[in-house]
Amino acid sequence: MKFLRFSVVTILISFIVSSECCKVNGKEYLNGDEWIEKNTFVKKCIIDQDTSWHTEIVGCVTPKGAKVMAGKKAVEGDTEYSCVLMGPGFVFMDKHTVSANKPG
Repeated sequence: MKFLRFSVVTILISFIVSSECCKVNGKEYLNGDEWIEKNTFVKKCIIDQDTSWHTEIVGCVTPKGAKVMAGKKAVEGDTEYSCVLMGPGFVFMDKHTVSANKPG
């Protein structure tokens, strides 16, 4: 009986722990984990208080693969990239050429 009780508790704990992650494309992410999706967006796993989960797009990815979080900028070569947050989960990458001969 002691073994059965231990097994049931172990199974319950395993279920609770495994339900507290985001499951996306066969991968599991913990609360706060970020990853690059489709070489375009930075996504984040968010676990709610009721243990339900969702993902949010929190950044952009440059053509060379650098993460640019929403509201931030990055320069690659002569191009400056800005990741613009348009609303919850909606971002776009703005880019413009920067001059190497800026007045300074």
